[in-house]
Amino acid sequence: MRATVSEERLLPGVGSTGTPLLRLDGVRKQFGDEVVLDRVDLEVRGGALVGVVGGPGAGKTTLTSIAAGLLPPDDGVLWLFGEDLWDGSGLIRTGVALVPADDGAVLDRRPCRDVLVGAGMGHGLPRSVAERRATLLLAVCELTDVADLPVHGCTTGQRLLLRLATALLGERRLLVLDDPFTGVDAWAFGVVRAVLREFTAAGGGVLCAVRSPERVAPWCDRVVEPFRGSGCAFDSNTR
Repeated sequence: MRATVSEERLLPGVGSTGTPLLRLDGVRKQFGDEVVLDRVDLEVRGGALVGVVGGPGAGKTTLTSIAAGLLPPDDGVLWLFGEDLWDGSGLIRTGVALVPADDGAVLDRRPCRDVLVGAGMGHGLPRSVAERRATLLLAVCELTDVADLPVHGCTTGQRLLLRLATALLGERRLLVLDDPFTGVDAWAFGVVRAVLREFTAAGGGVLCAVRSPERVAPWCDRVVEPFRGSGCAFDSNTR
């Protein structure tokens, strides 16, 4: 039986559902002469899974990088857990994690378990604690059978689950996923969906950027398309 994400405080327990975790107000980002994001408004509350839809090159990676606090906007405000991220201490970044898109060119020869243990120790956990949490997260993400397999030998879906497990190592309140499902099989897709649903049920928030609304509309609470036309967000309530 698959372990649940809520064991050993792997979930945030952020409080009552509905608490604003992320808000983008009029966010704009430009690279050279190209305006990638223009006046984007977006909100993710505790207990919600929000899908962001945009085709290739629409700006999904730029948006998720800004939402995760890794890239500053040129204009507008990013509110993370109620604080203006780029006008505050920046310590609140520890509550958010980005699950990046897969890079098939990266051939990691470390076993999956070692990747998680190393990431846990990178978060400052003692080795014994990192090993225990790695074992639990491997079960949560249904990766126990490949725990000792090198990452480069895993399927695309298993690599996605490993990146998700790595993100859950810290006590996160918000998860941001960048175009995660390309090349992912139905089994891994179902596991990711179940883990994210457990995460939001505990009060966490999820922002998931994808290429097609069909991949997220049936299971997201809301789907937005902030890249359409002038850049004003199109908001479709799906639940």
